[in-house]
Amino acid sequence: SNNRDSAEVILRPFAISPPQHLDMTIAKSVDQDSVRSGDLITYTIKTTNLGPDTTAGFYLLEQLPTGLTIQSVQSNQQNMSVSGDTIRWPGLSLAAGEFVQVELTARVDAPGGAQFEVFTNFVEVFSDADTSYSNNRDSAEVVLRPVPTETDLSLVKRTLTPVLTTGELAEFELIVTNNGPGYSDAFYVTDSLSTHLTFYDFVGQPETSSSRLARWFIPDPMTPGQSLKIQYSALVGENIPQLPDSIYNFAFLTTNGSDSNPANNRRSTSVYVTCNTDCYLDKNVFAPAVDSDLEIHFQPCRTERTPIKIYDMLGTYITTVRDEIFSAGVPQTVFWNGYDNAGQRVGSGAYIIVIGVAPKPCKLKFLLVQ
Repeated sequence: SNNRDSAEVILRPFAISPPQHLDMTIAKSVDQDSVRSGDLITYTIKTTNLGPDTTAGFYLLEQLPTGLTIQSVQSNQQNMSVSGDTIRWPGLSLAAGEFVQVELTARVDAPGGAQFEVFTNFVEVFSDADTSYSNNRDSAEVVLRPVPTETDLSLVKRTLTPVLTTGELAEFELIVTNNGPGYSDAFYVTDSLSTHLTFYDFVGQPETSSSRLARWFIPDPMTPGQSLKIQYSALVGENIPQLPDSIYNFAFLTTNGSDSNPANNRRSTSVYVTCNTDCYLDKNVFAPAVDSDLEIHFQPCRTERTPIKIYDMLGTYITTVRDEIFSAGVPQTVFWNGYDNAGQRVGSGAYIIVIGVAPKPCKLKFLLVQ
C-alpha cells in the first residue's frame, strides 16, 4: 500500500495581457510513512500563490482521520489562528511566488491490529480570488503497522545500597522491560518488604501502599524494548535479632493480558545489615612527651579479626596498633605510644584511627602535639 507515490508540478498559462486573477496551490508531506500506535509524526503543508495577483485572504481546511490527534501546529508566518480543522492568517497577503508553511505534529492513537492500516488525510486551501481549483487539495498517507499480540515483560530488582547498619535507609530500584515483540497490556508491580524493612519514600507514588507492601499500576502500553524504572527507599529496623544478617525482600509483576514468559516476573534482592563497632578515645589531643599512651577503646559487634590502624589526614599509613581476633560484645582497650611503623616518633598534626575493615569500620580523629 505504500510502495507507490507521486509528485506534481503545474505549468501555468502564459498571459499576453495583464491578468487580474491568482492561482493558489497546496502540497502536503509527512516525515515518516510507517508508524505504530503512540508515535509522533509531523506533516509539512506548503501553500503557494502562483500569481499573478496578490491574494488578500485565504484559509486551510485540515482533515485528520480518526486515529490521529493533533499535538501542535506551527507556521513560518505570524498571527496564525487555528479553530477546529480550520487554519487562518488574519491580515496576511501573499504576493505572486510567495508561500506560507505549516508544520503539524500529530500522535497516532489507533491501537492497530493484525493487518496494515492506511491513514490518509487531506488538506485544502480556499481563496475567493482563486481561478484554478484542481491544485487546491493534497493528501499524505501513513501506514499503521500490525502490532504483535504476544509480549514478554521482565522484572529486575536491584539494591543501590548493599551494605547498611540499623537505622539507615536502603535504596532499591525496580526495572520493568518489555522484551517484545508486541506492546504490553496494563500491569501491576508489587513490592513486599521483609519484617525488618519499612517503606520510607518513593520516586513515583504507588497506587496503594502500607508499611511493607506497595503496588504500582501502569496503565499505558510499553513499546518493545522500552523500560520503566521505579525507585524507593526503606528504613532498616533497629530490632534485628542477629547481626550481621542478609535481609531479603521480593517484587513481582502481574498483567491484565498475556505474558509469554511469566517466569521472569518475580525477583528478590537483599541488603547486608551489619553492626557498628562502638569506639572512643580517652583524649582528643595527644601529647606523647607529657601524656601517657593514647587509649583506644572499642567494643566489636561480632567476633572477627579487627585491625587497628593509624593514618594521617592525607591517607598515608602510619602504623598498625593491633591486628587480631577480638570477641563480640567484649570491651577492648589498646594503647599507642606515638611512634610509627618504623619506630620513629610521629610529628605534630591531625590523625585518624581506623578500627575494623570495610564496609563499616569505626573511625576516630585526634590531634597529636609534640
